[in-house]
Amino acid sequence: MQIEKWTESRSGQESAMERLFNRLDGIYPGLWRNKFGTPEAIENWRLAWAEAFFEENISYDEVAAGIRACRRGSAFPPSLPEFLEYCRSVKIDYDKAFCEAVDQMNTRRSPKLKKSEGGYYQEFDQDVWSNPAIYWAARAMGNDLNRNYYEVKASWAYELDKVLASEVLPVPQNTNIIPSVIPDSKELSEEEQKNVSNMFKDILSMLDDNQQKTQSPEEILDNKKLEKIRNEKA
Repeated sequence: MQIEKWTESRSGQESAMERLFNRLDGIYPGLWRNKFGTPEAIENWRLAWAEAFFEENISYDEVAAGIRACRRGSAFPPSLPEFLEYCRSVKIDYDKAFCEAVDQMNTRRSPKLKKSEGGYYQEFDQDVWSNPAIYWAARAMGNDLNRNYYEVKASWAYELDKVLASEVLPVPQNTNIIPSVIPDSKELSEEEQKNVSNMFKDILSMLDDNQQKTQSPEEILDNKKLEKIRNEKA
């Protein structure tokens, strides 16, 4: 189980769970630490919460939001379900979420060609979601996720709102099955790779030019906003 990012310390610093324990102890002096009578109880808390953070795809930013919620409005230490609810109080930027949905669904569905001693093979990279609600909204969008944002902006907001209004399940494991080796693969030379890359750039450029001719100023502004978000993430 990949909970090490929460439980393991790096470069001699305290782990994420140790930091969280100390922050909650600071917010609730005398209340938080006294809940744990033994070192074993603290260890059980550490593993149970770390496991929940991993399975619920909780991010560091969401934990920070949970800590802020404790500081601002909760007089007593939270239970695990309460803290998870605090974490989910993070407001989602719908434009950035759409970019994430497109990028991560492409990662989830499109394997990359890689080379090994036995030949070439295809392998999926791990998709990473800041909030599992974005995954479920993306799945509900289906092929509409491949359309221009200005065309599906209202649909995207509707689907994401609908997911957020219900219990959000964890992102399921990617179960795509990939052949281990692709036989008779030909390695492209550097010059061939460059030619192929330039060819695709020319095609995309022509498509972009044609698309711009049919877009209204508002539609162009929406696409430019998304492009800016992508550049900031890169």
